[in-house]
Amino acid sequence: MAEEGKKISFGFAKSIKKPVLKNPVPQEEKKVDYIECLDEKGIKVIGVEEKKDEPLVIPLLGSRTWHDRIVNKIDADIFESKSNKEKTEEPSDNPEEKSKLSNGNSLPETQKIKLEPEENVENKVATLEEQAAKEIIEELHSKDKQETDTKDLTLPLVEEQELRGKEQSSLEDYEKIPVDAFGIAMLRGMGWQPGKGIGKNEKIVSAVVPELRPKGMGLGADKVTLQKQNIDSKKPEEELKIEKGTFVKIIAGKQANSYGQIEGFDDDAGRLIIKLALGGNTISVNEFMVQPVTKSEYSKNSKVLTLRLALVQLEVNEAKVKNIERAVSFISNAKKQNADVVTLPECFNSPYGIQYFPKYAEKITDGETCRALSKAAKENNIYVIGGTIPEIDGDKLYNTCTVWAPDGALIEKFRKVHLFDIDIPNKITFRESDSLSPGNALSMFEVKGCKIGIGICYDIRFEEMARIYRNKGCQMLIYPAAFNMTTGPLHWSLLQRSRANDNQLYVACISPARVPSASYVAWGHTQLTSPWGEVLHDLDTQEGMVVADIDMKVVEEVRSQIPTFSQRRIDLYDTVWKKNSVQSVAE
Repeated sequence: MAEEGKKISFGFAKSIKKPVLKNPVPQEEKKVDYIECLDEKGIKVIGVEEKKDEPLVIPLLGSRTWHDRIVNKIDADIFESKSNKEKTEEPSDNPEEKSKLSNGNSLPETQKIKLEPEENVENKVATLEEQAAKEIIEELHSKDKQETDTKDLTLPLVEEQELRGKEQSSLEDYEKIPVDAFGIAMLRGMGWQPGKGIGKNEKIVSAVVPELRPKGMGLGADKVTLQKQNIDSKKPEEELKIEKGTFVKIIAGKQANSYGQIEGFDDDAGRLIIKLALGGNTISVNEFMVQPVTKSEYSKNSKVLTLRLALVQLEVNEAKVKNIERAVSFISNAKKQNADVVTLPECFNSPYGIQYFPKYAEKITDGETCRALSKAAKENNIYVIGGTIPEIDGDKLYNTCTVWAPDGALIEKFRKVHLFDIDIPNKITFRESDSLSPGNALSMFEVKGCKIGIGICYDIRFEEMARIYRNKGCQMLIYPAAFNMTTGPLHWSLLQRSRANDNQLYVACISPARVPSASYVAWGHTQLTSPWGEVLHDLDTQEGMVVADIDMKVVEEVRSQIPTFSQRRIDLYDTVWKKNSVQSVAE
């Protein structure tokens, strides 16, 4: 009987071995809170720690983390994962474990690096990512071995102490941040603190807490809000009315672009009584010639005068026609340089001398010189102060200055008041009174709010005449003049600075150019002097022209800072114009 085969039975059981955590995460103990009823409307939680409101912070991942992980073989993530918090191991003090690069000198402080044991790396199944990293590291090591001739350089790694050990933000953290605090929380996560700037140099970007845009509104809402704030902050301007005390700007007529204040009304003539800001004169104008302005505009512009003055130092000879043609040419050049007023020298159409005056004299407005000046003023739309010419009126001769408006009309005529009669032994003797007659009136006119007084040469020596012009509100005195080689070096500049300083106004003296071969040699040196007595321009001796901007604010500044005009003792002394008249064109 055959032996029966043995029966073997197998049994299978499924078992799951749970991994043992090397460093188990301690479980948080559940806290039981008890509540105590305080009253019907309130409750109190017992045993709960009071929470303090702290600034919200969103920490951000440091830079170059992938590079540090692969090349330097360190755990470059400076954050700890919330799911797996591990203790940071202290770096080894062994200098061999420091990262080294071949390149000369070593840097002072170095970052110590933890190297993973090779046993752990071999036992693990490497992923594609880890294999790529391993190949890169091996390649770097092979290169280091080949470069044996170079010295070792230790490369320090920058520590980010502020963020090391902090938890990396999760989606839940982001959701907890209120929308209106999100931006500031992000800034705090990047290291920003209130009162400090951003970046390595805090002075470059100043610390500014951004204003919050309205809730529920997107980008651009803050711009609309700011615009609205600006509109709300502007107070509506009061409606400007024509009434007593209103500040106005004159927009037409001789006083165009001047500012003033309404002092009253002439109801019968339908005109306004206005006191001008510059000069303080009172004028009467039609209502349509003024425009009301704000007090701020008046304060800013009323004392500002954009007046350009051209001074022509002309070479004069015995050819009258050529003298006139050259004068007209300079007038055109002055206009090209945007001058408002151009002035010519004394006796610009004739040589200076009593033997020449009768021959070159002409009637005012009818003579060839006057016709040429009138035409030049009109064609160039400029004020022309026509120096002086010998004038014949009946049986008398005068040394006369004419002033022409931009429309070509004669607006002023001044006859020399003080005749040049001097006798300096062995130097010069001259008597204008042997040929000329003196004038008996003053002449003033205004250009863009600047009041100008006229004198001729020898008149500048008489301070009383300049004082009367000052008393009548002049801010500038113009003297066509021809000082000689004796008095010029001594007194020319001195007298101009004295009149300017005494009366606190601009002074201009316009001379012919120096011609050594002439019977009367002029000193030249056409000059402009400021109200401070400072020489602004000097044309030397040759023919030429200077164009200067006249700032009338300087006049007001000097007079307000050194108020000699109001300090004069007119109870003891005074300067009075006894004739009490002003030269008119009809005289």
